[in-house]
Amino acid sequence: MADPAAALSDFLLFVVGSVVDNPDDVRLDEIEDQKSTRFEVAVHEDDRGTIAGEVGDAIATVVDACAYKHRLRAELAWVDELDDDDDLDEDEDEPVGFDDEDED
Repeated sequence: MADPAAALSDFLLFVVGSVVDNPDDVRLDEIEDQKSTRFEVAVHEDDRGTIAGEVGDAIATVVDACAYKHRLRAELAWVDELDDDDDLDEDEDEPVGFDDEDED
């Protein structure tokens, strides 16, 4: 079975690249720790407006659904540049996906 985090990363690149005008400038950094995976996504400056708001929320919802299905804990962050920790929208920087602590 393929690595679910890698599959989610490829899917995320595909989805983001499909909605922006500069798909070759989409960059993704996958940062894994013991409990979760953080996907930092940077897009061309002209495309930042496209992923802001409802489109970015919809992409985060899809990532959440995929992560939940594969029992991953994932976090999606839109960043200006991958070397920079500043998010475009700090409110969007929420963990998504399955959380073992929420099980009853």
